[in-house]
Amino acid sequence: MWADSAAYPQYCLESHQQQPLVNKATKEQVLKAIKELKYAPNFIARSLTKNCTETLAVTLPDITGGVFPEILAGMDETASQRGYHLLVVFLGGARPKSSAVERLISHRRVDAIVTVASTVDDDDLIQLAEWDMPMVCVAHKSPLINIPCILFDDAGGAAAATQLCWRVTAARSFTSADRGII
Repeated sequence: MWADSAAYPQYCLESHQQQPLVNKATKEQVLKAIKELKYAPNFIARSLTKNCTETLAVTLPDITGGVFPEILAGMDETASQRGYHLLVVFLGGARPKSSAVERLISHRRVDAIVTVASTVDDDDLIQLAEWDMPMVCVAHKSPLINIPCILFDDAGGAAAATQLCWRVTAARSFTSADRGII
């Protein structure tokens, strides 16, 4: 009987199986019971068997301004498309130094960490790297070559914006001068 195995609900929920492990009639019964009982997989138990939490830690200094809401929205969209969740930790700025990130890593509560805008100082990054946890630095340079960085070209962006403004202004001035408007 299918009720003897705790794995059956998961087998029925996994639609990506090429070879179905459960026949169609049994699968329909299980899916009906899943719906009636409002069954949901236990992600904690699942992370133990998979050795994967499907969670990424993101450190941010603040979320109220600047580009951080857009960065977080893009990260969340990309992570959720791949079956991952984000755990946001606010560090830096006026906040006191916290050991939250070290605890998340040492307790294996996350699969990787993304530090945004120098929220984790260089000494702490070096120490965290010893845990052999995948890390990426965004908007700040890593002190270690084995931690990848995504840097924004603020000076290049400002120069490009200035050139674009100059071109638009010059084009408008030329067009206005052609019409006799100064």
